[in-house]
Amino acid sequence: MILCNNCGYQNKRKSTFCTSCGSRLLDDCYIVGRLSLLSGEERQEYLLADADRYIGRDPGNDIIVADDEVSAQHARISFREQGFWVEDLQSTNGTFVNGLRIEGPIRLREEDLVKMGHTLLKFRI
Repeated sequence: MILCNNCGYQNKRKSTFCTSCGSRLLDDCYIVGRLSLLSGEERQEYLLADADRYIGRDPGNDIIVADDEVSAQHARISFREQGFWVEDLQSTNGTFVNGLRIEGPIRLREEDLVKMGHTLLKFRI
């Protein structure tokens, strides 16, 4: 998604003009990703932009996960090189993308599944 600098509307990534206000979407508009929590009792969606987002059990994280298998500060999602990247922060039980344990930062793709502990998240642009 691309966030319009004029009105804040979330437009499809390939849009040239804002669907809501008609403003031209410039190169400096924010590309927005979404991370959906698929497991647990509470379904939630988090918007991702150009700031790092930290995931873990600790209340100081941007995305707080109530899962005993998740470390206090488990992983980080960041935006760089025109994409979103996930990185395990030396967690005890690891971070998995599409079933594979990650060893370093990897770029997220549309519909990727990120698992930590018993928690499952889905990435979308």
